[in-house]
Parts: sequence; C-alpha cells; structure tokens
Amino acid sequence: MKTQVRTNVLFLASQTADTTSAATDEEFRAIGEVIDPRRLCLVPGLAVRVGDLLPWLNAHRPAIVHFAGHGDGLGGIIVRDDRGASIVLDSQKLNLLFANFRDVVRVVVLSACYTHALAEAIAAQVECAIGTSRVLGNDAAKTFSSAFYDALSAGLDVDAAYRQAVTSLHLADDEAREATGLFTRADANPGERVFPKDPPSDALREFLGMRFTNHEFREFAQRLAGEHVDWNQAPAHVAGDFEALRDARLINPAFFDALDREFPARRPTIDEFREEWRGVG
Repeated sequence: MKTQVRTNVLFLASQTADTTSAATDEEFRAIGEVIDPRRLCLVPGLAVRVGDLLPWLNAHRPAIVHFAGHGDGLGGIIVRDDRGASIVLDSQKLNLLFANFRDVVRVVVLSACYTHALAEAIAAQVECAIGTSRVLGNDAAKTFSSAFYDALSAGLDVDAAYRQAVTSLHLADDEAREATGLFTRADANPGERVFPKDPPSDALREFLGMRFTNHEFREFAQRLAGEHVDWNQAPAHVAGDFEALRDARLINPAFFDALDREFPARRPTIDEFREEWRGVG
C-alpha cells in the first residue's frame, strides 16, 4: 500500500528586539488550522536567529519556507543574531542562503512588509517567491496565508493557490488585493504542484533494481545524500536505500538528473518518472 508523502513547510517567525511574537503566533495558528496534515507538515521555527537558518533547512529540507515577521522597509527581513540584536537579511544574504537549497526549497513566502523586491531577487534561486509591495497588516497576512495553504492542501499548484490567496485578500479588503507579488525562476513552472500526488511508483523501484546492483545503488545513493543519511543502519539493498533517500526528501530534481547521466539512453523513461514525481497531469 502506498503511503502519502508529506511536504515540509518551515515556518520561520522572526521578531525584532522590541516586538512580541503575538502576530506571528496568530499567523502560525491560522496556517495550522487549514493545512491537511496528510499532505503538508507545518514545522515551527519560532524566534528564529540567523544561526538557526542553515541547521533548520538541513534538518527539515522543506519544500516551502514561510518567513513571518518584519521587514526593514528597504527590502530586507529582520531577524536576531545570536546575541539577540536585530540584523537585516537582504537579497544578497538570502540569495547566498537559498543557493545551497536550490533543489530542495521550491517556494519562499515573505510575509513581511515591503519584501516585493526581495522576493524578486530570491526567485533567482528558488522556483517561486512571494513578497509584498506595501504594509500588510496582521489580519491581511493571516487571510492571505490561510487561503494560500488551504489551496495547496486541496492539491492546487502554486500559481492557482496564489491567485486564490489574492482573491481572499480582495474579498476582505479592496486596498490589500494588490499588496503581494509572485515571482518565478526562469526554468520553473508555478503550474506544477508543490508535492507529488503519490510517492514515486513501484515501476521506478523496478527500474532501479534492474539497472543497479545493490552495491552500485548504494554508491549512487551515497553520492546524492552526502551526510543526510546514515548508511550504517542496514546492508546495501536497492529498495531499502531508495526508501532512505525518499525519507530524507532526496527524491528531487537532482536525483532524476543523476539518473539521466547514468542512463542517457533511458532518458524518456526517466522523464516519465520525473513527471510522476512532480505530480503533473
């Protein structure tokens, strides 16, 4: 029986040194009330400090990163450093951060004021980024986020979920409807679902088992996984190692690109598996 693969949403709540967490707590709660836990796993990253970012992204490997907090008014996000002082993450810093997770993070939502230009810049690294062009009040932020994640949970793609969220803003507040923008990387398609409809099929496992020995697939998997998987837990076996990659959220674009390089003559078949993973169709 197939098990549902859940997509991690890492919710990063940032506060300045002189603000409370009340607004971001409410936004987190609003998202948690609408998501389908069978599809989306909301991971709290509360009171985030700059030193938390890389460890949390490595640990959770989220497809969606949601920043909730404050902008600096000039296009940056305010977080705290390890001493509790407020610092600004500008486009250069966030581009550098997300360049390390180009094949992991698909969507970044910047739920903070004046992050329109920042979202446009981040879209050079992630597939889609959402930002705001003006002040977005707490109620508007909750309205937008609730509608966006409700739509994703219902199986809509990023573009459709974004349009529903904008509609929700429009219904609640005419002035807020043009406050957000969606930016897309040149090679990305916002019309793709953020998560696969199902885990990769049994046919993919059969394909791997026919073309790799157990030892060969272990070496292939180790090259992809780096230190994200502890390979000392079980003997090398194609099916088991495939599940380890999937559990580590490493069945991603890089996985299929590596298969293309290993078996260039089988590219049409690999493309079919890639499309199944994306949930297209």
